[in-house]
Amino acid sequence: MKQKYTQLFEAQQLSTSSKTEYGSVVYGDSTVAKRYILRYSDLQSFGKAWNQVKKLDSVRGNLEKFTITVSIYIPFEDYLLDKTEEE
Repeated sequence: MKQKYTQLFEAQQLSTSSKTEYGSVVYGDSTVAKRYILRYSDLQSFGKAWNQVKKLDSVRGNLEKFTITVSIYIPFEDYLLDKTEEE
């Protein structure tokens, strides 16, 4: 799991902007989807980032917008902590 976060972090470093969103569903195993939406300035940086994250379980890329979305599933308790810190 640690390597997955390393790959995500490296792809994030190449991005021009990054946004985090949470899903609105709590699954039966008490997890919530956390999505990282990464935007890139050109095809070259998009390609470098894609090579970092392409083997992750839940990743998709948009070639027209130069964006990559990586979804991970976090414990519901972590979601609650993140949301409490935002308030």
